[in-house]
Amino acid sequence: MMKNKLEETMQLSTLLKEIEYKSKKFREISIKGISNDSRKIELDNIYVCLRGLSVDGHDYAHAACNAGATCLFLEEYIEDLEDNIVQIKVDDSRDAYSRLASNWYKNPHKSLKIIAVTGTNGKTTTTHIIKTILENAGIKTAVLGTTGAYIAGEKYEQKLTTPDPMDFHYLLRIIADKKCEYVVMEVSAHALYLKKTEPVKFIAAIFTNLTQDHLDDFETMDNYKNAKKMLFQNHKCSTAIVNSDDEYENFMLSDYHGPVITYGTENDSDLFADNIQCSFSDVNYELKTNDGKYNVHMRIPGRFNVYNSLASIGVCMEIGIEMDSILDGIEKVNIIDGRMERVDCGQEYMVVVDYAHSPDSLKSVLKAACGFTKNRVISVFGCGGDRDQLKRPIMGSISNDIADFTIITSDNPRTEDPDSIIDMIEKGMRDNEYVRITDREKAIRQSLDIAQKGDVIVIAGKGHETYQDVMGKKHHFDDREIVREYFKEKGQV
Repeated sequence: MMKNKLEETMQLSTLLKEIEYKSKKFREISIKGISNDSRKIELDNIYVCLRGLSVDGHDYAHAACNAGATCLFLEEYIEDLEDNIVQIKVDDSRDAYSRLASNWYKNPHKSLKIIAVTGTNGKTTTTHIIKTILENAGIKTAVLGTTGAYIAGEKYEQKLTTPDPMDFHYLLRIIADKKCEYVVMEVSAHALYLKKTEPVKFIAAIFTNLTQDHLDDFETMDNYKNAKKMLFQNHKCSTAIVNSDDEYENFMLSDYHGPVITYGTENDSDLFADNIQCSFSDVNYELKTNDGKYNVHMRIPGRFNVYNSLASIGVCMEIGIEMDSILDGIEKVNIIDGRMERVDCGQEYMVVVDYAHSPDSLKSVLKAACGFTKNRVISVFGCGGDRDQLKRPIMGSISNDIADFTIITSDNPRTEDPDSIIDMIEKGMRDNEYVRITDREKAIRQSLDIAQKGDVIVIAGKGHETYQDVMGKKHHFDDREIVREYFKEKGQV
């Protein structure tokens, strides 16, 4: 578990700075910690009452006070608490929670230049490209995202794409203390909707794309796109870098009034990629800007990575990195864990592991595989349980239409029956060849058994993940390890 406490106390009045509030029975007290989980409250803690979809933190206020909370942050006063409990009433307890966390860690964001990347796909790769370019230019940079936090050469695990407020500002504190100048971070729709990143103002924000995902939480695409749009409202960012080929470009910018940099491969853009050439190991293209033309070479495959590199170039140009340094940095970008990651054990066919778990990302990675296969594309994928069910037949249809052979399997079933998930995926399969193998290890091994010289196997959905979530328990599972073990048994490793 991430440690997120300072070894000290802080006065309540200090924690209240820049927070609008009303108070009941206010008195100055020393605070030793902050939490929104009544089960983790200790003596002299603040308990923040957050309203969720199914749980209301106000219902656990008494339990928090019994555990030692001396102050509550809430949206409604609670009348029957002990007289010694300070109640701080706010209009939005989620916003207040994030500002409390920032104050607790002495507002590290104020000494950092923070870049945000949002969108359905491409966030992780884009953040790592930017980090590589900046570090190549001699600038100390940290990354926060799906694969973890990378700070001054050290990796910190994090459970969510964008950490919850106490973990987020704790990481910013570490980054500031280690004298990093820039932070490049993935900002999810959930984080924006739940106001996790307040009160941070981003020097630049990238919009990569918007396609169907997370409808289990947001229910409709309108809700999902409105959450993403929050990054470009209320002066959250100083410069917007947006994908001009995405249908939601104008929507994202409709309430934004600052500088904009556009990028694309189809529509007129400030940064335009032309003459794109892709292979199984790299991508080359001609970059057209207002200042001239440049040749870009990346040692990571996939046409979709052209967009990720264009967004990265836009940010780095905006903050003043010379183009020669940018191009040199891009050429030094290596494969990111679980993103079009090849597992090479000397076999006569290619095995690629990718995190693709949305319709658009699966489509992109399978199309990329089609671009460099010499024979067939074999798709191995499933869909996560307790998540958007509408995308399951869509992803089945995509694999049906693009891959030559599909093995439908389990992903992270969580609390759902994996065979029921596969049933839904199967509704999208029509005329192409496929099999269903619920056990993911057996599915991967089957793909390796049937592969022929020149084939490309795409194992999609989990990417960098090293576990499988079944009925609330995470069991060790790594797609890449399964492949290597298979070839080890055959004496090829």
